[in-house]
Amino acid sequence: MESSDHRWPQLAVPANASKDASVKRGHDVFLEQCFPCHRLRGGGASDVGPDLALPISPTQYLTEAGLRALIRDPRAVRTWPGQRMVGFSESALPGSDLDALIAYLRAKADNKADNTLPGAPRHN
Repeated sequence: MESSDHRWPQLAVPANASKDASVKRGHDVFLEQCFPCHRLRGGGASDVGPDLALPISPTQYLTEAGLRALIRDPRAVRTWPGQRMVGFSESALPGSDLDALIAYLRAKADNKADNTLPGAPRHN
């Protein structure tokens, strides 16, 4: 079976962050915890939750505290019709893994090369 990164290259750790252990761990956390329900820049097959990069990354429109709160307990932040996301407790997603996940999402949002991948928004 091919790897997720091979099938969807837009999931890979950006080259400029490839030596950052936190970003690499965040990639793994994303695949373990988020990927079953979310896509990233069109990469993935799930349609349960929104794409976490399109039209923009949640790291670009939420504060870090807001993003952490949403991941921990989405209903405490806001509710919406058809909401299916459950919260991730400290035991399900330790703080160090949440830190790494946010580092990965930031690295993906900040990576200019990702803008050339299929499904990426075009900036003029």
